[in-house]
This record gives sequence, structure tokens and C-alpha cells, in this order.
Amino acid sequence: MNKRKLLALLLAALMTLAVLPAAVFAKSLPEVHKDAEVQNVNTNYLNINGCLLTYTELNSTYPCSTGTQGDRKYVEITNGGHASTTAGFTSTSLMMAAGDKLYFDYWYSTELNYDYFTFTATYNNADHQEEHISGSTGGDDVWFTHTFIAPENAWYTFTWDYTKDGSGNTGSDCVRVSNVYLDVHWNYQRAEAVTKPGTGLFEYDFASGNYPFYTKTSDAPYHEAYLRSGNNNVASSYSQFAIYEHTRDCTLSFDYAVSCEAASGSNYYDYFEVTVDGVSILKVAGSDDFSWYRCSHDLSQGWHLIVFKYTKDSSVNVGSDCACVDNITLDYPSSEAASRWFDINYLGSSSNKIYFTTPAGTAGWGTKIDEGGGNLRGYSNNRYLDDSNSVCETLINMQQGETLSFSYVVSSESTYDKLVFYANGAEQMRASGWTDRAWHTYTFTAPETGGYRFEWKYIKDGTAWKGWDYAYIRSVTYSGSYHQSLNLDNRIVSSQSTEQLHFETDPTYGHGFQIFQTSSAKDSEDVFAAISRNRYMESTTATMSANAGSLPAGTMIYFDYYVSSEADCDVLTFKVKKNGSTIINQELGSGDYGWHYYETTLSAAGNYEFIWEYSKDVNGDWDDDCAMITNVIVQRPMPSLDDALNSDETQQSLHFTSTGTYPFEVGCSGSSYYAYSTNGGVASSSSTMNSTATFQAGDTLSFYYYLDSESNYDWFNFYVNDQRLVHDSGEVGIQLYTWTAPSNGTYNLRWEYTKDSSTNSGEDIVRVMEVKVVKNGGTPGSGNGDVDGNGTVNVTDAVMALRHAMGIITLTSEQIHRGDVDGNGIVNVTDAITILRKAMGIIP
Repeated sequence: MNKRKLLALLLAALMTLAVLPAAVFAKSLPEVHKDAEVQNVNTNYLNINGCLLTYTELNSTYPCSTGTQGDRKYVEITNGGHASTTAGFTSTSLMMAAGDKLYFDYWYSTELNYDYFTFTATYNNADHQEEHISGSTGGDDVWFTHTFIAPENAWYTFTWDYTKDGSGNTGSDCVRVSNVYLDVHWNYQRAEAVTKPGTGLFEYDFASGNYPFYTKTSDAPYHEAYLRSGNNNVASSYSQFAIYEHTRDCTLSFDYAVSCEAASGSNYYDYFEVTVDGVSILKVAGSDDFSWYRCSHDLSQGWHLIVFKYTKDSSVNVGSDCACVDNITLDYPSSEAASRWFDINYLGSSSNKIYFTTPAGTAGWGTKIDEGGGNLRGYSNNRYLDDSNSVCETLINMQQGETLSFSYVVSSESTYDKLVFYANGAEQMRASGWTDRAWHTYTFTAPETGGYRFEWKYIKDGTAWKGWDYAYIRSVTYSGSYHQSLNLDNRIVSSQSTEQLHFETDPTYGHGFQIFQTSSAKDSEDVFAAISRNRYMESTTATMSANAGSLPAGTMIYFDYYVSSEADCDVLTFKVKKNGSTIINQELGSGDYGWHYYETTLSAAGNYEFIWEYSKDVNGDWDDDCAMITNVIVQRPMPSLDDALNSDETQQSLHFTSTGTYPFEVGCSGSSYYAYSTNGGVASSSSTMNSTATFQAGDTLSFYYYLDSESNYDWFNFYVNDQRLVHDSGEVGIQLYTWTAPSNGTYNLRWEYTKDSSTNSGEDIVRVMEVKVVKNGGTPGSGNGDVDGNGTVNVTDAVMALRHAMGIITLTSEQIHRGDVDGNGIVNVTDAITILRKAMGIIP
């Protein structure tokens, strides 16, 4: 033995003799300091395949012994030859799921029907005997295998015992047990112990080596459970586990504690080492105080093999002779939180993708792929995090009957922890439980046309976890072809706009705006809105712009906007540039702001560009974390009622007036103008417009009107000299009305929209447009009797009038106006004779 190791042994002996007080280990980990693992039964002769059960003797008078048979190690129950005794061992308790399996091999040589080997599984405070045998296996190399299948989710304790009666012995008079292992549970437990809650889903390899890391518990804050190396005091051995993970640029962090033989300069004897892709990032030994430390290492995007390994040489053991690991996490920059959802699914065409976002404050979701790029999937990121939600979502416009489907896997505490899928806040499906770890498929069918906000939420309660404690989703597929693109033209501009706008927006994921069908405050019907695409992405700005070109002074800009964001931090801003210079830079709002209306007037002529920006700071998110824009109106200065209503074809322009609380006002649809009532939604109200004009007998007045109101309660009326000639209600669309002056005189005209005291229906409005006066039944350039309107009164006109008078044909309203030469309101034989006389030149 070299001098260094001899000195270490002497020092250790002196420390033992001094009987050091417990205060010396004040920084030690509970249950990890030296001698904390003294066991009555040698687990190395029982456990295989990473099984972590520990065992206690049933009868200390007859302790179990160990042995080997070829490559097989076993434990032998040794009360053979001792009448009326029972000996054996029992396991620590562990949680098993229904269907989990415990395996072990056994050999026996006993007195048949008197001395018995028994295996008992205890759960729910009751013993459930599984094996009760006596006799002989038939030879030293004849072993049997027993499989115990857990009948339900419960805590289980197992006992192996050999019971002898009061008399004879037969054969070897003993029982041997070997190769104990559990099929799945230990990996669950070790993953939970070493992973920091809510910080990643790792694929661990715990199976390497004969001395795997195993779970320990303590009362220490932040280290209630952790992993400890399993090869303490085993010369020339190692204990390790590994992670093989695909990451984006991130930081790997973990806690570690080591107590072992110290290094001498650059020479290590027993040591703990962590490697990334074969390169050492941490190598430590000694650590007399056995405190926890934190290690961090930056990882680049790609696949990484991360190995945690405790290695022992062939001689001295010092301290607790182990390494412990806890709180492994991958920390992504906050701006990367949503970008981990890197276009994992596609819509019906390759140009349209489903984009996923992960709200902050919900632990988010991450992505995982298999080596080679297969099995691309998203996972919930709140593993082992009590009272938490992990949410990912997407926005899709769908037509009625179209479908969205996806596949999912859940491994969770049954009933309490679950994956729930929502459409517009309404639950559609849920999945829970930890024994079925297969892929399943769910399909949602849109009940109506509109925009859908889909959420996948993995919900954890405040108590236990089970299984792998996660949800996967993959293969999210939208079947239809409804509007998903970034093309905003003709989607968010109102029909009242006089200008056709072309919108530009950043196509990069996490920037710009996209189409989403929603409802605005001004219109309860679904409308298309532009929604910001940088939801939940810190330090980003979504921008949308429209170049309106040359506009005159007095042009009005209107739009509806919606904001739901972190108050005073994430803000929607509207900018106006004139000839390239910013003249308006208006913050529209932040916080839980809802739908609002904005308007402004351009004070001078120029070339204009409009810009909307939703900017996010570095802090966090709130609510929907987005802005929406719709009903954009760029409206040149409105004409007067006279200019808006008088038809280009009228032979007499009228002057219109409208006063009162709810006057008629001018509106437009593209380049067409109209007058509309303004008392919509106001109970027991009226909106009135008037005109006075002088007509000759036979002059006609015509106009179009559009009406959408509560049928039989809210009315559009038209009066001439207080005589009501039109009385209409309901959803009637566009109608033409024509009136003929019965005699020469001055007439008072009145258009009116009246509402009752209760319900509103439809748009609750009337619009009047294209008011036209035709003098004395004629048209420009024609005289009385020009029935066909070709500018000449001839025999054809007389024949048309006669055929109409005889009921052979029916003239149009304008033809009647031109053919009614005597002004009595009808075309009869008298009119036909008069027209013929005019055609023959008999009368002028």
C-alpha cells in the first residue's frame, strides 16, 4: 500500500476514535452520510436489471447467507435444521401500477408437505399469498421463475420466508432466491428524483452497469428526492446513468454532491465526472463537507449524450464513497420558449402551416424527436410540478364540417393529472392514467364556420404523480382549405372604406399578423381580423403596414382593435407616416383591454402609410397576449347629403336636411355613397330626413333603399305631404321605389326609420341612395310620349302604349312615365292616340 493511502487510513481511524459529534456533518445530506446504507440482506445477490428494492431479515437468529452457482448469485434462507422456525426477508414498500410485474427466481429442497417456502405480497393492509410450496425442485440447477402482477394501483411489500414444522428435515432443507427485478417502476421513480420539476422531459438510460444510481429521500429543501451512486465500497467499479437529448441552444444545469477519496494533484482515484459528447465538463473528488453544488454548461443545438458517472479504483474507501445528482434541467432563453415549436405540423397545403404557441406562466411545451429526425412530437413541460398547467395552442379558421385530428400519449396519475383538449374554451376530450402508454387519435369536427382557438393542456393537481408524468401530442392535421394565410387584403378592410389597401406583414414565425375569424365589438357577427403572431414570445414585435398612397386633407381613418396583454408592458401602437415621416405615434393600449374603436383625421394632403405594431417586453405574458385589427376604413372627406343622394341621372337635384338626436348621415361602400339612419339600437327613437321640391304632374321621384330591422316592429317609412307611401320592416335587402306626382305643386318628402321600445334585430338600419327625378315622364333629350326612350316620338311608341293599354304587354315604370302624356298616372288608349298624333305631326 502506498504512503498516501496508508496516511488516509490512519487519519480515518483517528477520526473514528475521536467520536466526532454530529455537528461536524451539519452540511451533510440526510440519509447519505457514511453507514447510512447498512442492509441486512445483500442486494447484490438478489437484484438485477436495476432493481432498487432493499430487504430486511425476518429472523436475526437465522440471517440469510449468499452464494453463487455459475453466473447466478442468490440469497439462501438458513433456518434449515431448526424445527418450528420461520426465517427469510421482506422488502421495502413501493408503489406499483395495476399491471406492473415483479419477477424472481427460486430454488427449494424441503420436506414435502411439512416445510414450506412462501411468497407473500402485502397491499391495502392485507396479505395476499402468491406461492406456498414444499418438496424439491429436482436438482441443483433447476430454478423456477415467479411473476407477480399488481392487481391495482397501491403500495406493495413483499416477503419471502421458509417455515419449518416441529420434526424431520429433508434434502438441503433450505430455499434460495435470485434475480429479483421490476419491469418499469424504477425508471419512473429515478426520473422523478433527479429531474427539476417543470424544466424538461429527459430520456434517461438508467440501465448501464451493475451498480446503477438509485433513489434517496431526505428532509432537505430542494432535495427531497435525488439519485445516489450504487457502487459505494465496491472496488474497481462504476455507477452511471445517461441522457441522450436533442436540444436547441440552451444551458444544462444540475446539482451534485460528492463524498469520496480525494484526488492528489491531477491524479484521481474515486471521483464523480460528467461528460457531454465525450468531453468532460465536471470532474470532482473529495468534498469533505458533502454539500450540494450547482453546475451549468451551455449546449448548442443538436443531439447530445450526457453521462453522469461515479468511478472507483481498486482500493481505499473514504467518506460516504458516493456521488449524488439532483435537479437536472435545460434552461432555454425566454425568447426561445415558443420557437421550440418549430413548424412541426402542416395544413392541407405546404404553404400553410399550423403554428403553435406556449403561454408563459403555464410551464409551456417542448419538442422532442428521435435520432434520425423521426417521431416528432410535443411534450408537456410541467413534469412533477404540483398545481400546474402546461399549455400549447394554435389558431385555425375552419368551415363547418372540417376536421382537426391529432395523436396523443398520456402517462399520469389517473383522474387527477390529465391531458385536456379545448376548442374555444370548451372541453372536447380528456385522457388520464399511467398504465396505457400507447398512441391514440382524436378528431374534432367544426360545428360551424369560424375561427377556433385550440388548446392542449396537461393539468397537474397538488398531490401525487404516477408513471412518466407527461403528455405527448403529434401529427396535428387540419383537413380543410379555409382562410389561413398571411394575405390580409380584402379581409380586414370595411366595405365603407373608399380606398383599397394592400397590407404587408412579416412572414417569419413569431412576427407579423395573420388572419383569424373572430367577433368585434361593433359587429357581433364573425369577421376576419389580423391577429399578432408573436404571442408569448418575449422581446419581439409584430408589424403590419398598409401604403394608402395620395390622400386629401380631411381623410378619416377608422378601425376596431383588440388588446389583451401584460399591462403597461406589451403594447399595441398605431403609426401614420406622411411622405415618409412619422406624424402619428399613438399607443392604443395594453392590459385586459378588449375591443375598442379608433379614428383620426388627416390634416393635410400627402402620401400616407399606416403601421400597426404589437411589441412585447422581456418580462412575461398575460391573458391572450395578442392584438387584433379589423374593420379598417380609409375614407376620403364625406360629401353632403345632397351630393351623396342625388343621382347622376336626376333631372332635378333635391336639397336634403336631417336634424335631431339621430340624424341621417352619409356613408359609403367603396366609391358609392348613401344616407343612413343613426338610431340603431336605441329604443323608442326615430331618425328622419326631409326635402321639399316642386313637381309637375307626371314627374317621377325614385330611390333605392336597404333595410335590415326587426320584422313588424322597427319600420322604414316614406311620406309625401304626410301621406305614408312606404311602410316596410324586416330583412328586405335593397328595394327600388318610384312615385309619380299626380299634379303640379310643391311636395314635402320625408324618409324615416322608427324603432319600438324593445328588441333589435339585424343591422337595425335603413340606407337611402340614388334619388332621381324624371321630369314629366321624360328623359334627357326626349319629349312626352317617347315610350321606348330613344329620343324620338314615333309610331312605335304609340303601338307600345296601345298594346299596354289592351293588356298585351306590360311597360316598365319608366316607360309608363314617358307614355302617360295626360298625367293621370296610367297609360291608356287616350295616351296612345295622343302619341300617334304627335308622331304624325298633327300636334306638337
